[in-house]
Amino acid sequence: MSRKNKSAEFINDCIADALLQLMEEKPIAKITAQEITDLAGVGRATFFRHFRSKDEILTYKLIRLWNQWVIDHNLSQEGHFSLSNTEDLLAFNLSIRPLICRIYDAGMQHAIYMAFYQVMEPYFSFEPLHNYTNKFYAYGVFALLDEWIKRDFAETPKQIADIVVHQIVGKDVPVT
Repeated sequence: MSRKNKSAEFINDCIADALLQLMEEKPIAKITAQEITDLAGVGRATFFRHFRSKDEILTYKLIRLWNQWVIDHNLSQEGHFSLSNTEDLLAFNLSIRPLICRIYDAGMQHAIYMAFYQVMEPYFSFEPLHNYTNKFYAYGVFALLDEWIKRDFAETPKQIADIVVHQIVGKDVPVT
């Protein structure tokens, strides 16, 4: 990784960490860009050069955490979201439960979906089927996580993966 990329990554991490710290103190809607930049130690121009919104910052942080999880757990970088790694994906989200709950409490669930989609499909394809399939799967994974969060993480990642892989996939689901 080039020095410029490392520098940008460091700045992004500082901004993301500042936002998360501020979210512990007050509602996200009341957090200003100035407060984030003051805490992160960067200027407003730097902030807006790197991010357009708070949900974009949260998406960035989730992607960074997922990429670190992949490295720490020796997971394949290929096929980030698939039936074969459903349990890993759920275990990752359980490991960052406080952050996930904070994002939900802030009404910023869209940031979680965008993280799923960007990790799953980091590059645009000119193949419509490819794009539609990935978008469909990203929404499905997000819906699964959404239900699990609403159930207060009642099941284990293995139980959820078993439900998805063994009880839902491959069965005819009636259209209502």
